[in-house]
Amino acid sequence: MALFYERKETSDEIIIRYKYLPLVYIVLFGGFILSILVDEITGASWGYFIWVFIFIFLLIFIIDIWKPNKETKKAMKDGYVKVSGSRYSFSNPYTVVIKKRR
Repeated sequence: MALFYERKETSDEIIIRYKYLPLVYIVLFGGFILSILVDEITGASWGYFIWVFIFIFLLIFIIDIWKPNKETKKAMKDGYVKVSGSRYSFSNPYTVVIKKRR
């Protein structure tokens, strides 16, 4: 079950598109800022709960993209990878195209 990417496979290539990568950055940065603000405003240690949420979210993210990253690294060693798009754009997402060998 892929949460943060979509993978399409054709007869010639494998296309991995990281559609929600900007959302990951927004959640991580927003959680960081929110934890600081909550800790300063309340004076209690509620900010630690947000850090736990950030850690769990990051752990789920890393586990989810482990398989396509492993596949991409293997293809990069063989020289069959084309990367396009931006990691910070919803309209032009980060895309990895892996050409299959014949």
